[in-house]
Amino acid sequence: MAAHTVIAVNYHRVGDVDPANPLHRLHTVPTEVFRAQLHHMQQLGPIVSLDAVRECRDLAELNFVVTFDDVPTAAMTGIEWMLDRQLPATVAVCTGLASAGWGERDKVYCIERFANPDRVQAAVRAVFPDVVGDDPISFYRFTKREDLDPDKVATALIDPLFAEVENRARPFLSGGGYLPWSQIHKLADNPLVTIANHTTTHVNLVPLSFDRLRKEIETAHDQITGQLSAALRYLAIPFGHLRQRLALDCLDVVTPLHYDGILWVGHAATLVTAPYRAQPLHLTRMHAPTSVDDFVHRIQTMAEQAVPTAIWTLPQCTHREPVTVIESSDPVPVTRFEMLARQGKDYASDPGFYRYQFTENPAKGNRPDYYAVDQNGRIEATAYNVHARFRIGEVTVPGVYLGSWRKLPNAHPSAAGTLVQRMTTREAVVGVYLPSSIAAPAFTHWHPIPVRRLTIAVTPTADTARLERALELDTFDDTVSPLADALMRATDFTLLRDRRFYRWRHESYPLADCRYIVLARRTDRLAYAVTLQRGDRVEIADWYAPSAAGYAQLVVAVQDNARDHGARTIEVETSDRALADHLAARHAAEVRQGTNFYHFNRGRLADAGIPGTTVDDLLERWPDLRFHETASTGDLLLR
Repeated sequence: MAAHTVIAVNYHRVGDVDPANPLHRLHTVPTEVFRAQLHHMQQLGPIVSLDAVRECRDLAELNFVVTFDDVPTAAMTGIEWMLDRQLPATVAVCTGLASAGWGERDKVYCIERFANPDRVQAAVRAVFPDVVGDDPISFYRFTKREDLDPDKVATALIDPLFAEVENRARPFLSGGGYLPWSQIHKLADNPLVTIANHTTTHVNLVPLSFDRLRKEIETAHDQITGQLSAALRYLAIPFGHLRQRLALDCLDVVTPLHYDGILWVGHAATLVTAPYRAQPLHLTRMHAPTSVDDFVHRIQTMAEQAVPTAIWTLPQCTHREPVTVIESSDPVPVTRFEMLARQGKDYASDPGFYRYQFTENPAKGNRPDYYAVDQNGRIEATAYNVHARFRIGEVTVPGVYLGSWRKLPNAHPSAAGTLVQRMTTREAVVGVYLPSSIAAPAFTHWHPIPVRRLTIAVTPTADTARLERALELDTFDDTVSPLADALMRATDFTLLRDRRFYRWRHESYPLADCRYIVLARRTDRLAYAVTLQRGDRVEIADWYAPSAAGYAQLVVAVQDNARDHGARTIEVETSDRALADHLAARHAAEVRQGTNFYHFNRGRLADAGIPGTTVDDLLERWPDLRFHETASTGDLLLR
């Protein structure tokens, strides 16, 4: 899967800088610098629209998105220059600025330009005596602090100070500093322009309550869609710095509005590997510097720091606030959590995939789909119960695989461990499928099963004459059933395979095409493989043969079938080391090693009819037991 790097660059004003004009105090890029910056972008890669990024459409290795926030009248210099050259641009409209012509931040610029600095410092200390010390403060930065109530900052600090300088500020404000609705209408009619929501008042959203945040976004949404009679699908965050709580809250607001993306400010490029359909795009942007040299340096730095998931650019920073562990099967909160935690893995937020993985899982029963750590109404960690049934000797017991176990960067330090503890307390068997090297130490005291994953090239022609014929089937039937039964008899502990399992797990799998390959000699069925194909990759998700020679022959049959379907590589997993070594040598396969882990709850096993002595015997003989771990024995299949 190709990875495309996207660098987003944000502008405000483009043109000459008037040192006397307080509205030029920040983010004004000279016209010639702006043109040189765009020229540099185009030398490196295309300038594309937000929709092209989200759809992963016609992207090069390196791509650029250009946006304009607030839409000052001076932005038109840059916007028109781009549109004249048929370049797409995003225009983020703050409705208060479009309606009034100026706003709260302009008052701040005027105060900094015209007010007595000592008077400003004294006012800040009078209004916020517990917040500031004796050192001088930057009034501009202070007024957008994330830990202050923006309403108090506006009414108790900004407005009184502005009243003292309003007479001198009026000449700069009365000229209409921002595009009026009439000009925004014209821009919206241009197919190269994407209009984004930049809130109602351009307030810092971080300290807002959820209700106030929703009002800021929804009011602007209603005003823009009412003015333009057009769909609005992107939100540009004022000031823009990504914060975990703010991102979660914004998703709760914009997802019901069917937004396609949220635009932040940051220092990393975004990696895009596939279209976004169920998820909104989180895109970090850099504010364009005012020089070409600085721009070139920062572009190079961002390209080197490309990330697939915006939230993981945040540093780990745990909290000690009270949390609650919840258990639920409601897909809404967790699919939104995944929009942030697994950005770009679109299936993780797809309601259809959720139904497949959990709601339609035949092993589910009345058990919850997940456990989550909730902090003040926001999920910050999850652990999914991928429901399963396990075969221990002749007895079948319910259990789960621990799926998508993760916590956000600013989660409670005990979040992840608490969820696993809840799972192992509730379930007779808990399996963990190939945890990463970072997560694996958490399962040190569980029972390991080493596995090997092989990647085998699909050869142009079969490498051996086949004595058996291979059948291709679309569904599990009586042809496969006796072989699946033989697989169960050949193991001491494994995931239960039967008709219901195969038809759910593989045939209804929404991300790949399922086929059964069965080796036969006359009327005898000798071996089978369940394959999944996505693009030019085939995974042998599950398989069984009575001997190593039978497995080798089965791989050849899968190769033949994969070649017929245009595949180039085959991936297969096995816990049989000798078999893995044999296949690796025979097919010059690439081999990766990993470990699956299992936890057994004696009390729950006793409830299922397996006495403690049987469990003791099982665990004592664990290294010598017969296992059959494949890609199906876990929570992940080909994606």
